Amino acid sequence: MAKKKLIILALATTMLAACGKKAANDGFAWNKATVYFVLVDRFCNGDSTNDQQYGRCTDYGSERMNASTFHGGDYAGLLQKTKEGYFADLGVDVVWLTDPYEQVHGWVPGSGWVVNDFPHYGYHGYYPLDYTEMDKNYGTIAEYRALIDELHAQGIRVMEGANINDIGYPTYLDALQAT
Repeated sequence: MAKKKLIILALATTMLAACGKKAANDGFAWNKATVYFVLVDRFCNGDSTNDQQYGRCTDYGSERMNASTFHGGDYAGLLQKTKEGYFADLGVDVVWLTDPYEQVHGWVPGSGWVVNDFPHYGYHGYYPLDYTEMDKNYGTIAEYRALIDELHAQGIRVMEGANINDIGYPTYLDALQAT
């Protein structure tokens, strides 16, 4: 627990320090920026070997049941598209990525026509289990760094999701008891 508090404190300190720095005089203006929101898991699958981490299942036998599973998008796919000029060609100024944290490993009950009728995974980044680890379905820290470096090399800023108010359920029983 002390390690997590230290990491959160370091993150907060870094963010405050960044706010105090004078912005580069490069003509960038947030009120004129084109921001592209990327749901990492849904964007591009660049490495299929990381698709089923933590024992996650991707195929429940029907399109409806599969809708809320992980679909394979990752940092390798984002890097590939970035190198191809996808964002630059669109005139994107900022890429906003979904939260990178390790998500709950299993699924939580989804609420469709009947409550808890389909498996719902944290593919969107909003069921963090561990704020100190990157979710392995998205790839590695090295791939993440390469992506950020490439976006910056193209003059594209990066915004990272930071869902710190909605933590995931540690177990399926916890999820059921919360509904």
